[in-house]
Amino acid sequence: MKTKTSSASQMSTAERPVWRYLDFAKFVDLLQTSELHFTRVDHLQDPFEHALSRARACKDKRQFGLRVEYVNCWFQSQFESAAMWSIYATAGIAVRSGVDRLTRALPEVSQRMQGFEIGELSFGSIEYLEEDEIAAQLRDPNRRDGLTFAKRKSFSHEQELRLLIGIKCKLRDSPPSLRLKVNLQSLIDAVHISPTAPKWMGQVVQREIRNYGLDIDPIQSSLYSRNLG
Repeated sequence: MKTKTSSASQMSTAERPVWRYLDFAKFVDLLQTSELHFTRVDHLQDPFEHALSRARACKDKRQFGLRVEYVNCWFQSQFESAAMWSIYATAGIAVRSGVDRLTRALPEVSQRMQGFEIGELSFGSIEYLEEDEIAAQLRDPNRRDGLTFAKRKSFSHEQELRLLIGIKCKLRDSPPSLRLKVNLQSLIDAVHISPTAPKWMGQVVQREIRNYGLDIDPIQSSLYSRNLG
């Protein structure tokens, strides 16, 4: 099964960096397993995510059966983000990649994953909409597909690029998360260390990176440095 790119994604931004902010334990897990973690949408903080997913499943049900969606989220920006450091990785790590790198890193996915039949593997940029616009699309079954990569404008600070896996399964039978093997050498462009992390953490991060065969020198963020020269 080939990866599909959402029409919501602006392919002119293929070279634009994307970032995944992680605490140190999750970064080490990524190195150890070479797997991206996908969260079931009803486990996300925003309850609208589950409502939108259920609405799409109701439409898909008539075509090929119930489906459950899982997402893996990245931040799109040319620069590191003070807000993302604060929310997701206070003393952690930011993995920098790009749309092209993500495409190369993702595997040719089989028809089954962890025992479940895959209905979709896709990615795209989130479109941030007003609540009434989302409600109008929810009421129209023919427009619900457009909500796969949609969120309320209150979340526009996330600047999200979303990877999505849809499996053919009932919600009660589905696992809370999925893991997808990726090629880390293709995926990772750079590794940044939190600007509030202690200086010695750089050596620890570099040692972990080397332990797993990657030739990447971590970059200590200078976001809060007084030296502007």
